[in-house]
Amino acid sequence: MDALRNPDIKVIGGETYLSNDTFYEKLVSAFWQFETQGSAGRPEIYETRGFYANNVVFRGDILRENPFPTLKSYRGACAALAANLRAHGYKIYRHGAARVSHPPPEGMSHFVSRAICHGHDMMMVGATKNAVWFRASPLGSVWRYLRDLVNAPGRITARYRQAGLGVAGWLAAMGLAFTYYTLKFFGDLMSFFAPRKVRQYFSI
Repeated sequence: MDALRNPDIKVIGGETYLSNDTFYEKLVSAFWQFETQGSAGRPEIYETRGFYANNVVFRGDILRENPFPTLKSYRGACAALAANLRAHGYKIYRHGAARVSHPPPEGMSHFVSRAICHGHDMMMVGATKNAVWFRASPLGSVWRYLRDLVNAPGRITARYRQAGLGVAGWLAAMGLAFTYYTLKFFGDLMSFFAPRKVRQYFSI
C-alpha cells in the first residue's frame, strides 16, 4: 500500500507462491503455475506486464473505469484486464516483498475439476487469441499436451529442492504432473467437442 504514495503508480500487484507445508503441497508446487515458497523473488518494486487477481491493489477510479471483463473461460480475467490497461497506457507494477500463498487444489475432486477447467480455458483462449485456427482445434490440444509433458521434467528439476523434495519426491511430482496434464488435455479436447458439458459438470 505504501507504493501508492507515488502518484505515478495506479496498479501494483504482489507475488503469489504455493506453500509447501505438506507433502502434497510440495508435489504441487514443484510443477504448478505459481512459484514455490522458497523462491527468493525480487524484493523491490518493478514494472511488469500483469498481476495475480488474488494479490493486487488498484486506485479506485482506474478499476471503476476498467472493470474485470466477463469471459467464456473460468480464469484469465486478470490477464485480459492487464492487457486492456496496458493498451490504455497504464503501467503495471509489482512489489516483490508483498507475498501471498495460493492453496493447491483441495482434494481429488477439486484436483480433477481444476485440471479439466484449465484445459477448457486453454481452448477458449485459443479460440479468441490472434484468430489462429490451430490454437482452437484438437491439434492445438495435442500440441499443448505435448508441450506440458516436455516442459514438466525441467520445471520440476528447477523447483523440487526449493519445494523441499528429494529424488523420490521428484518422481512423485512427475507422476502428479502427468496426471494433471492428462486431465487438462481431456478438458481441452472436451471443450472443442462439447464445451457446454464442461461447464455443466465441472467448475473451479
